[in-house]
Amino acid sequence: MPPVWGAEMRRRPRSLAMLPVASLLAALAGVLALPATPASASATLTTCAEAPFRSAVLAGGTVTFNVNCSSVPLHSPITIASGLNVTIVGTGFSVTLDGLGKSRHFIVQGGHLTLRAITLFAGAVTGGSGGFGASGSKGDVGSFGGQGGNGTEGQCGSTGSSDPGGNGTAGGPGTAGTPAANGGAGSDAAGGSLLISSGQVDLTNVVLSGNRVTGGSGGPG
Repeated sequence: MPPVWGAEMRRRPRSLAMLPVASLLAALAGVLALPATPASASATLTTCAEAPFRSAVLAGGTVTFNVNCSSVPLHSPITIASGLNVTIVGTGFSVTLDGLGKSRHFIVQGGHLTLRAITLFAGAVTGGSGGFGASGSKGDVGSFGGQGGNGTEGQCGSTGSSDPGGNGTAGGPGTAGTPAANGGAGSDAAGGSLLISSGQVDLTNVVLSGNRVTGGSGGPG
């Protein structure tokens, strides 16, 4: 008896329809799943204090000033490490990051820093001091003095007196020691405001003012 194709084809839809809903969802999970998009941090500052600014920068994303700041003090540099992407925006306001003449503003070590409409003021760094020079050697001991002269002979008869012998000659001077070596040179200084060891920095409408570097002092001899 030949197969009844119509009946076979009618049975197939029924077997698919009878699959449990959970099985269908499990089969489609790999197709429907989409990669998660990491959230980008964002902060709007209405204060010029150091701590909130530093925390917002280290969280990454966009940090926007919504206040005029004649000085946002930075007592130590902010490090933009690898993987950190941050944009700092002062557009529409007057914003100055102030190194107080003691600290650079940023150290970029693999991250991405973008500054827009920001003034970088009074950043500073000083190189390390040089080491001590080697000590000099001691001088040689001086020579002994010569023997003193004999005293005069006493007179015969009544008890005579004799004069004491003369003083010995002075000893010779010792030799001079060698001088100490010069102290080592102080280390170079770089990046009074921004020190970029690796990574990327983008500047738009940024003013750099009053930043300085000072080489280290030479070491004492």
